[in-house]
Amino acid sequence: MPAPRIIVEESVKEKVPGATEALSQGEAFSEALRAVGRGERVLLASGVAWALWKLVAREAWMRGDNYFLLEAVDLGESELSSVGFGQLVVARAAYAARLRPEKAGFEKLGLREKRVTRRALLAGAGVGAALAAVEKPFKGELCSTRGVDRACRTCIEECEGGCCAAALCGVELVGVAGYGREALAEYLRVVSPRGPGYLVFASRWVMYEVVARLREPGNRPPVPVHLVPTGCPYVVGLEELLAVRALGLTPLVYADGGLAEEHDPYCRRSRGKWLEAVAADYEELTGEKPYVEKGWRNLVDRLSYTPSLSPLPDAAALLGKGLHSLAMAEAERLLAGKSFKHTRSLLSAALRVDPERCTLCSACVQECPANALQLDRNPEAEKLLFLPGRCIACNYCAEICPEDAIVVERGLDPRPGQWRTLVEHGAVRCIACGAPLGPRTLLEKVLRKMRDHGFPPETLRTVFLCDRCKAAYQLGALKPDWSKIPGWAKRLIEERKTESS
Repeated sequence: MPAPRIIVEESVKEKVPGATEALSQGEAFSEALRAVGRGERVLLASGVAWALWKLVAREAWMRGDNYFLLEAVDLGESELSSVGFGQLVVARAAYAARLRPEKAGFEKLGLREKRVTRRALLAGAGVGAALAAVEKPFKGELCSTRGVDRACRTCIEECEGGCCAAALCGVELVGVAGYGREALAEYLRVVSPRGPGYLVFASRWVMYEVVARLREPGNRPPVPVHLVPTGCPYVVGLEELLAVRALGLTPLVYADGGLAEEHDPYCRRSRGKWLEAVAADYEELTGEKPYVEKGWRNLVDRLSYTPSLSPLPDAAALLGKGLHSLAMAEAERLLAGKSFKHTRSLLSAALRVDPERCTLCSACVQECPANALQLDRNPEAEKLLFLPGRCIACNYCAEICPEDAIVVERGLDPRPGQWRTLVEHGAVRCIACGAPLGPRTLLEKVLRKMRDHGFPPETLRTVFLCDRCKAAYQLGALKPDWSKIPGWAKRLIEERKTESS
């Protein structure tokens, strides 16, 4: 993904490493607006960045341009987070580079019932000002290419098109234009925060007020506060909330969306589903409700308390692997070996497999989009292995299992990072060379199907030869010792003989 163009305002030029050009506030406004109109990504770095952002975004919105291409980093954020402004610029640029602003939808102003393309609207409306960029969920490439969207019934369907669909999805198979978990992970890697402190998720439209209010005398929080800009604040999932806790930071959602939250159907649906699923799961796991504040006075009051969370000892190393690893480690700390806990949102899951039905055919292993299943083949036995922390509960394995042997249960496992054996069957070997042929359940099923289709006993016996030995036998170069066929298989073949006679 392309990195944003950084437009530096002259008051902060000396604080941005490598900045060779700086513009006045008026010039920065004009240049950012032109760049967004051309479809370029822009990062505004300024002492009043979020005020500039609001002006540019409002004008872009009225013109029908995609304001999701615009990002900002404010000098006040540096003071609140105790992170150098230059480092914060790098972090916010890394954040912006991981977003997907081109995925924003365009709709007629005031008409939110139908999703249409910008080109179609331009052709019908005749003026760009009739268009508005809208943040709605989209299914990612992995979700579509692996067929998960045919089996999964959560995300977009449950949230009815609201942005919290991204929060309900397990590993960001669903995304939104103005936020992303990979973007957040990149930001945190650069900033390297450690608690105690707060991490506040807030809409870009209210970010100027947040920074300004928290910098006022008497409002300064006693601990560092890190700000993460979003579109809709309800895109934040259980994974991010737990990952932030693992860093020793207290997550907080600032949901003062004003008129948008009160009147926009997407915002209303997102808020309701987010509270019902993500917030409820967080409370059950941690024993406390997530902080969701509306209004700057409530925000200031909440941030006036010093939190007591402590980071995981290996939080930095886990963050290097991604938010999911960090969240799984925090879940393990919270559960502390307790039993499996069901959840409403998707973070991980458990599988129940019927060993009498499962043939270890590996269909589920080959198709699992999260690589949460493995087939362990060894000379004595074959095993189906499962890693709970990777599972996204998409239900795809259950859908494609030819034996209907799998049931998916959504929730958190007390040991999400440990592989476990779901099914184990003894391995059957070639009676000629000893090469492994597969598990008994699979060969027994093949043998029964061949028998039921009328294959003669001579053909049935060749099931117990590997491909190489089978070819040699057919050419007359091998005389197998048929007495080595397992007893259970001999009985099946004898049943066929009896039926034939």
